[in-house]
Amino acid sequence: MSENVNSDDSLLIETANSHSISMENMVDGGDVVGTSREEMGQENISLKTCLTTQNSQVEALNNDLKTSEATINKL
Repeated sequence: MSENVNSDDSLLIETANSHSISMENMVDGGDVVGTSREEMGQENISLKTCLTTQNSQVEALNNDLKTSEATINKL
């Protein structure tokens, strides 16, 4: 499971950074006038999807960690 998580990390980080820059531009006024509510809503949905994926990966890593700890404790 950890291998799958690690292979996607850089893509998720790049996506999150891209969304973060877009949201900063909107907040700073760079795109506010030209950005519709629909576009901002789509950006929000994309961020939520990214965060949901990252949360799932964190849960998977936590499960892997618990399994590893249990194995170590048995030794």
